[in-house]
Amino acid sequence: GVADRCVTFADELNSVTGFEFWGGGMLVAALPEIWFLKDTDGDDVADVKIRMLQGVCSSDSHHSANAMLVGPDGWLYWSRGIFNVAAMETPTQTVRSGQSGVHRFNPRTFEMEFHFPIGPNPHGDVIDQWGYQFANDGTSGTGSYVNIGKGLGNKQWFQMRVRPVAATGILSSSHFPEKNQGNFLICNTIGFLGVLQHEVKYNGADIRAVEVEPIVVSADPNFRPSDVEVGGDGALYISDWSNAIIGHMQHNMRDPNRDREHGRVYRVTAKDRPLLTPMKLKGKPIDEVCRAFLTKENSVRYRGRLELSGRDTKEVVTAVKAWASKLDITKTDHAQALLECLWVFEEHRVPQHELLKTVYKAAEPRVRAAAIRTLGHWTKDAPEWENTLLSAARDESALVRAEAVKSAVNFGGPAAAEVVFEVANRPLDPELETVLNYARGQLHVDQQLQEMIAAKKSLSKAAMLYSLRNASVDDLMKLPANEVVYEAVLSRPNASLPALRDSLTGLSKLRKASALPLLLTLIEQRDANGPAESLEALSLLMAEQPAAELKKIRNQLETFAIKGKLPKTRELGYVCWMLADKSGDGAFVAASQNKESLRDLLNAVPSISDEGLRGSLFEAVRSLMFELPPNLKAENESAALQQSGIQDRKSTRLNSSHIPL
Repeated sequence: GVADRCVTFADELNSVTGFEFWGGGMLVAALPEIWFLKDTDGDDVADVKIRMLQGVCSSDSHHSANAMLVGPDGWLYWSRGIFNVAAMETPTQTVRSGQSGVHRFNPRTFEMEFHFPIGPNPHGDVIDQWGYQFANDGTSGTGSYVNIGKGLGNKQWFQMRVRPVAATGILSSSHFPEKNQGNFLICNTIGFLGVLQHEVKYNGADIRAVEVEPIVVSADPNFRPSDVEVGGDGALYISDWSNAIIGHMQHNMRDPNRDREHGRVYRVTAKDRPLLTPMKLKGKPIDEVCRAFLTKENSVRYRGRLELSGRDTKEVVTAVKAWASKLDITKTDHAQALLECLWVFEEHRVPQHELLKTVYKAAEPRVRAAAIRTLGHWTKDAPEWENTLLSAARDESALVRAEAVKSAVNFGGPAAAEVVFEVANRPLDPELETVLNYARGQLHVDQQLQEMIAAKKSLSKAAMLYSLRNASVDDLMKLPANEVVYEAVLSRPNASLPALRDSLTGLSKLRKASALPLLLTLIEQRDANGPAESLEALSLLMAEQPAAELKKIRNQLETFAIKGKLPKTRELGYVCWMLADKSGDGAFVAASQNKESLRDLLNAVPSISDEGLRGSLFEAVRSLMFELPPNLKAENESAALQQSGIQDRKSTRLNSSHIPL
């Protein structure tokens, strides 16, 4: 339990708040800068020190760069709190940021940007084996699925129970039982002293985590788990700050109870299960490093990619391509290994589209989704991307379709809009709707569609289906006349009467049927199957029919009024029934059989277009305010009081001012 030796790799760094291995060395946040440190002569001391980024801000180290990790895309990610305002200088620009959340920096290109909003003081950021990212806030204890990035989002993915959170992790180790694999870990330091565990669940395009039994619970009041990692032996290592004082404002900085010298590292193992043999990767031949990609442990595969980030790009491309060519995408472990190879090329910024197409053939949808995410990062060097992205848009997995939409935003143009059309026409869930709305706004999809219709361009099947659901009525009327277009107009509650009339006339001509029976059929279909909103438009058409025509279908109207499935259908039936009779007598008698029918009739009265007929109903309506028909009991308004009149559906007593007569 005691270290055999301690090596000072680098010294004279100011306020180190995080580091990650990369490029044969390490990237270190030493405020207000990020440095690249590397040992080139083998003495375990950094002799290369390169300032990579400055202006990270050191005004509050408690809120500054932490939770550093290198993503599959090769960017360095870190979290930063609200008490820091940064002006970060790169060779090409100054990036100013006062936002709390995840930032990212590309150490190869020196690009810098704000990535994801979360706060006020984020601590904890993990990326799983398929490239899904989850960021956490330390202060509030809440966590989010980074579903879009680009400075957007904050979608909480688990139910927060305790706070604050110092770090997060993912348990991926074959040393532990299967039930623990891929579980999300939270290091909690006050509200709960231990490491919480959450099971990750997928539902369509959505990802959530549900709390299960904790990994570690401590009765020591000074137990402060501040980080968690899976070691090369498969055990779980937890760093314990182990301090009685944990605040930075509540106590004097010179308080003697602050322990500046001690800390602990715990190793957690699974009982009666063998530990793993650590893989030595440093300095090994590239094909030997690639073998790490076949392991089940996320951390080993991750360290393999980090090791290759420091090798010569040409040598990496040649060796990794040769090694990958021997793998079989139909095998689960090979598919994951091929994805890791794809990420190696992404980190080196060398697109490999044939490999990407191979990875997209994997049986595991999360592997396919990861391939499409990478495609979206290779927009400048992606030949024939349209077919791959359209295939992803039609994928059976909602996870893959979501990535297709997000990647389409990076490409832009009509082909990207086609991806949105394809996905929008398939089953949706809340997460898919979120990314679709994002893409529609970024790509101006509806504007593109409007311009295509105005220019009378031929629409794809997907674009036509999207138009029928989303295009304005004016734009629908510009499309080539056919049954589906007319039906779409007739389904719109906001369609104008002229557009409704034209569509009903056009549809009746195409079907070679008279308008009124056709209208009846449409109402029956909407009442049975929806959408209910479209009944509004059909009601307008039915109500303007001549009384003589309505009289011919009086029996059907009576059926709508009494037996309609939807309230709007029943109200429509009563309106047209009274218009056909030019009187409300018959309808009132029928409706008086029960209170629900009376409510339907009363709700129908304001829709009667004939002012004379509507006015003649005043006395009948007014009487219901004070007395119900003899066969009906008084309405209960409360336990202590009965109302003699009828209440509407919202349980408020009927008032004649509610009904314009």
